[in-house]
Amino acid sequence: MKKIVESHEKWHEGEEGTNVYVEGWVNILCVGEALIMAAKAGNLTPGGIRDAFEQFRNFDTGGLAPPLTFTKTDHRGSMAAKIYQVKDGKMEGFDYEHCKGCGICASICPVKCIKMEKE
Repeated sequence: MKKIVESHEKWHEGEEGTNVYVEGWVNILCVGEALIMAAKAGNLTPGGIRDAFEQFRNFDTGGLAPPLTFTKTDHRGSMAAKIYQVKDGKMEGFDYEHCKGCGICASICPVKCIKMEKE
């Protein structure tokens, strides 16, 4: 996360970052790793890159996204999301220990990406 903040301040001084900006970082981290894996396997082809992605198991994006896993039958990476809250003017990770299961977050999510499920 430190690297993304430093880069954002360097290249976009005074601008506010968005989730799309972070998604871009996550995407390039994944593509970069898949390219490295495919090259090491001597198969830097579209099929080789796909095979490399399908080897991802709990790929760490440095806290930008939940750990990502790709398989031959599921290329979604993750169905989980990190939730942040603003506290004293700063973004910080949501403390899941304090979640009461009220569902307010799901009801107000503008893109309906949060849903409540029983454990």
